[in-house]
Amino acid sequence: MKYILKNRKGITLAELIIALSLVGVMTIVLYIILLFGNKVFKIDNEQYEIQEELRFTVDAILEDVKYAKELRILSVTDMIDEKASSSYNYFYIQNNSVYQSVYDGANRKETELVSDIEEERSFFAKVDGKQDVFRVKLTSQAASQNYQIDTEVKLINFRLIDPVPVVEGESKEKAIRYLP
Repeated sequence: MKYILKNRKGITLAELIIALSLVGVMTIVLYIILLFGNKVFKIDNEQYEIQEELRFTVDAILEDVKYAKELRILSVTDMIDEKASSSYNYFYIQNNSVYQSVYDGANRKETELVSDIEEERSFFAKVDGKQDVFRVKLTSQAASQNYQIDTEVKLINFRLIDPVPVVEGESKEKAIRYLP
C-alpha cells in the first residue's frame, strides 16, 4: 500500500492555481499587445490615406499645370466671379477641400480632389525671382499630426513662348487660373 501512495503522480491545488494564474497573465498581456497593435495599425492607415490623398492632389495639379501657356494666381472670390464666363481651367481651395474646374469647350466640370485640407495653411503662391515657377502648399491633419506638401512647379511651356510669360496675380492666394 505504501508503494502505491508514493508513486502516485499528480498536481496539487497550489500548482493548479499557479498554472492558471500564469495562463491568465499571459492572456492579458497578449490581449493588451493585440489592442495596441490594432490601434497603431488604424492610426497608421489613416495617416497613409491622408498622405496618399495629398500626394495624389499635388500630382494632379503638377501634371495639369506644368504645360500651361498662361497661369494666374487669384482669390477664390475673383475666380468665382470670372469662372462662369471663362474658358480657363482652375484649381482652388474652398471649404477645406481642393477642387479642379475644367472647361472642355462646351461645359464646365467641377471635381473635388481632396477634402480635410487646413484651408488657412494651404495656398498657391508666386516664387520670388522666378517668372516661370509657382508654389503649391497643402496641409492636412489627422490623428493629431500635421501633413504638409510644399512644392514648386516649373512651367515648362513658358520658355517656348515668345515673349516669355510670367506667373501673374497675387503673391499668395487660394486659386489658380491656367490655360492648358
